[in-house]
Amino acid sequence: MVAHKSQLARSCDRCYSLKERCQWNTDSSRCERCIRLNQLCQTKRPTKKPGRPTRIHSVQLSSPRSPRILPSPRLQQNTSDSAISIASTERDELGQIPTSSDVAQFSPIQRLSEMGHLSIPERDLLELRLLKDESMLQFIIGPSFHNEHREYLVSHLVTFVETLKDGYMACALSWTGDEPWPQIGDCYQYAASALSTLRSVEVKDAQGMSLCLALGHAILTFSLRLRANDVLAICRQTLTQIKHTYQQDSARKLLSAGDIGALNYIGLTDLAESLLSGNIPTIRYRICTENTSYVDCYIGLCTSLMPLYYDLGELSHSLLQASRRIVNDETLATEIQKALGELEITIRNWRPNVPEGFTTRFTTTEVLEMLSQAKAMQGAALLILHRLRYPFGSEDTSARAMALDILTQLDMTIRVTKKPIVCVGLQVLVACLELHSDAERAQWLNNISPDGMSTYSEPFNDRIKAIVTAVWVARQQSSRIYWYHLGNTIPTLL
Repeated sequence: MVAHKSQLARSCDRCYSLKERCQWNTDSSRCERCIRLNQLCQTKRPTKKPGRPTRIHSVQLSSPRSPRILPSPRLQQNTSDSAISIASTERDELGQIPTSSDVAQFSPIQRLSEMGHLSIPERDLLELRLLKDESMLQFIIGPSFHNEHREYLVSHLVTFVETLKDGYMACALSWTGDEPWPQIGDCYQYAASALSTLRSVEVKDAQGMSLCLALGHAILTFSLRLRANDVLAICRQTLTQIKHTYQQDSARKLLSAGDIGALNYIGLTDLAESLLSGNIPTIRYRICTENTSYVDCYIGLCTSLMPLYYDLGELSHSLLQASRRIVNDETLATEIQKALGELEITIRNWRPNVPEGFTTRFTTTEVLEMLSQAKAMQGAALLILHRLRYPFGSEDTSARAMALDILTQLDMTIRVTKKPIVCVGLQVLVACLELHSDAERAQWLNNISPDGMSTYSEPFNDRIKAIVTAVWVARQQSSRIYWYHLGNTIPTLL
């Protein structure tokens, strides 16, 4: 049967799904949008029946100028007074809150395409650099987290577009590489505007905390790509603003899984930078969810290690302050050593909380990566503790054994899974400080790359290599460098 003219598809499947005008050049096999994004251009969707379609009663998206609210699942499910208050605030400012059927009907990409606050090039860029599976793999553990992470990014942008747009654009533009986007502004201009907005965000409740984390998350991702030396300042700005509200159990437990992931992403970076610089981490991590099946998209099974890393940072700072005293305080020194001993026992006894059905819920590659990530994070904590007790150059045999255990474990996992492991920059750095021979150092430094033991970007990896190399040089010049001296040893790199 020959299709009637009204049944023939007039736009490619990609433009049709995004409700965009599909424009073609003469004698071209792909539309302009698919050419620009280097996408496969095809029309395989079923043809329509002739005539006017049957009218059904369905919920329509609001106009582009009044974006619909897409609150986190945690806020939707909670019926407490505080949750109702948050929902009411969103409704008053931005319109009616959609039902669960709204969320089911429209994909994140479709909802993004409905937004009138973004130009077509801006939407194309966000889709390409933030929402495609291959883009997300640079940051999160694996494909099992893709849909949830994509939903988190889009729902926050749709809800808080005026606040988050510049941060998202800075983040997306920083990852375009050499690909030009002349119709969009400079990523540094977007980042400066986003940082100014971040400073002005008021955090009085769970909604404000969620918004602040989303914006800080976007700016931090930009900084890890292009401004690695600024990451501590961005983490401190974000975490300081949420600190008061974060300490409230009622507000903290309203955070969604996406919010907790953003918190862990920022919090782990803050912990790493604080440990290197000798500062106390900005906030003490607190458990945000009672869901025993929770697994983080960034740090997997390591959530319960975060408070122990805070304790490490606090003890490191105390030792640094004690080392600056003209007169030794024997009582304080004894207390610190006792605390180190207790913390070491706790870290050695730590085991990740492996939820029921873990091996069937996640792919084999993801399981291997998360177990390797957890072992490396535990080992790095013990190695830092070792160097809080003993200066570099002493007790080296046990330190080197711990370091090689971390590095070989990560290397073996990467060889098996054929993909890098996320959020292991600190672990790799800590282990590499213990390498002695030039050949060994060259071997492992070469493995610090986006395809190897670290991700994010070349500038991020170059900074890790520079820190490691600077400490190696400092070790040759001094025999009394403890971990807590690193901030003074390499101040220009931190």
